[in-house]
Amino acid sequence: MLLRLNKYNVNLIYVPGKQLVIADTLSRAQLNDKIFNDDNVYETPADLCLLATASPTRWEELAKLTKDDPELDDVVYHIKNGWPDKINTRKYAKQFWHCKDKLYLTKEGLICRGSRLVVPKESRTDVLEKIHTSHRGIVSCKIKAKEYFYWPSINNDVDNFIRKCDLCQEYQRNNNKECLINHPIPDRPWEKVGCDFFELRGKHYLLIIDYFSKYVELQQMNSTNAFSVINCMKSIFARHGIPEVAISDGGPPFDSFALKEFFVEWGIEHNTSSPYFSRSNGQVERAIQTLKRSLIKADRESKDIYLVLLDYRISPSPDLASLWGPKRFSTDPQEIKAICLPRNFDICRATNRNWTTIRWCGVEVWRMAWQLSCSRHLVNI
Repeated sequence: MLLRLNKYNVNLIYVPGKQLVIADTLSRAQLNDKIFNDDNVYETPADLCLLATASPTRWEELAKLTKDDPELDDVVYHIKNGWPDKINTRKYAKQFWHCKDKLYLTKEGLICRGSRLVVPKESRTDVLEKIHTSHRGIVSCKIKAKEYFYWPSINNDVDNFIRKCDLCQEYQRNNNKECLINHPIPDRPWEKVGCDFFELRGKHYLLIIDYFSKYVELQQMNSTNAFSVINCMKSIFARHGIPEVAISDGGPPFDSFALKEFFVEWGIEHNTSSPYFSRSNGQVERAIQTLKRSLIKADRESKDIYLVLLDYRISPSPDLASLWGPKRFSTDPQEIKAICLPRNFDICRATNRNWTTIRWCGVEVWRMAWQLSCSRHLVNI
């Protein structure tokens, strides 16, 4: 009672009896006449909504199934004869012991828990089919089931019934994501590349990205057939070198016989990403997302898309491997150099406590840094 009253902010005010025009129940005088007259008592029928909507034939069927159910037979016994301690309760009735105070037997022979019908075991599958008529989700069906029906394992039965529904499994959302397995980090630039197509403003583009330096090659394609892709790849690989691994999706033209022959002829291992799981080639997908956003904005501002591509290539990335990509060809824009760096400046580095001054020269500095990086991976044989 105290827990139920906690949600109310109660203020107790004393009111003298002479100010009470209409006396409340506790203030009424007790009648001396103790004669009880049955004629003044009227029986008020209280039918449950779930029973009122059922036909008499259905009542009789449920009553018969309740009577023949060994689990509910023990419950009926304790409803009529009282509930002992749980340890002395009949075997099948123990699972109803926690709600024994809410169980009662109707004149039709049905067991109810409050306003909910206790369903016999033989009718539970039929009830689940009726609840799942519109093929709603698990939560929605549980709410509907708990509003009208009860049996001890109702939650698990609703879960299992919906998970085994063939129609729901066929049309369910593809939002079950597998654990992402990262690609091994390559040891040098253009050892592993990813490639994919994307469309922008009605034009098709082929994007190839280096997994080590994040360097991007973007080529507008007049045709997306295998021979056009092969010629484009030959041009790009002639500039940067032949990769060992190329990753793409399994769609056309990457699944064509001509492209497979090209990869075999040039000694390139071709790996395809998993169907409906583009994250397995996430390096390309992320680059496409970023570049498309930049190109759309450049088109709105009437900027040259090649300057946008240049800016993307020289922009540093948070990961360490991409530090070698921007300086590879010393492609810093002249206006950025003029603002950020003097024309000539000294770079000092410590080598066995001897300081050596090295003059800035884009490609040479990058080459020195690249050699220092590669020396860490050398192994004495």
